[in-house]
Amino acid sequence: GSRAKVVSEFEKKYAALMGAKRCLATTNGTNALLTALHVLGVGIGDEVLVGPYTFIATIDVIFLCGALPIMIDTDRETFQVNPDKMEEKITENTKAILPVHILGLPANMDKINAIAKKHNLLVVEDACQAWLAEWRGKKCGTLGDLGCFSFQNSKNLPCGEGGAILGDDDEIMDKCYSYHNFGRPYGETMLTLSGYVRLGTKCRMAEYQAAILLAQMKRLEKQTQTRNENAKYLTSRIKDIPGIIPHKLYDGVTQA
Repeated sequence: GSRAKVVSEFEKKYAALMGAKRCLATTNGTNALLTALHVLGVGIGDEVLVGPYTFIATIDVIFLCGALPIMIDTDRETFQVNPDKMEEKITENTKAILPVHILGLPANMDKINAIAKKHNLLVVEDACQAWLAEWRGKKCGTLGDLGCFSFQNSKNLPCGEGGAILGDDDEIMDKCYSYHNFGRPYGETMLTLSGYVRLGTKCRMAEYQAAILLAQMKRLEKQTQTRNENAKYLTSRIKDIPGIIPHKLYDGVTQA
């Protein structure tokens, strides 16, 4: 199979880096999101609250599950989905919230999780641009039911094409594994003719992608620090230019 020692090593190290119990490597961030929504039961007739300021894949995966994306206005100061606009859009069909930490800037997860708890909604984080971003000292992608990441070539942690799902619930993560591997039980890697436990597809990460990511991870924290220093400097230089308004960070952001 395409999964063996290197993919497993990456999953363990990425989970440890991000502070999650489990990690599942996938072919890309889009399939990570699709797997997460599918496994959590998002389907036909459901509605998912999501911000419009994102890459199209965030919206695609909702449609691919048979659900309807419900657009929530953007907070113009932070560029994030505005949680103060969410509750007015909740209906009896609302199933989940899909916040996007766009540009690596964390969304307001205190308010989003409070709304989700109040209305019994799932939270799947689109952290495809937020590898080491933090909300109150906890990594983005570990703040909801599941968190999804991308390692596509334009990303800060690239391997050409790749993705991952983070989660702390073993039962849910086992289901994610099964779905991403043709419906086979968790841990099954070899070709078998029986033992398929659910509907599934193929979105396994290959060994060479994981090998690239293990090398890239060694540089990620230093590169993130440099990017934050550069961003702080650029913001200080452009904030007084008429017509340019730099983004703001929420008080809960401890790293972007």
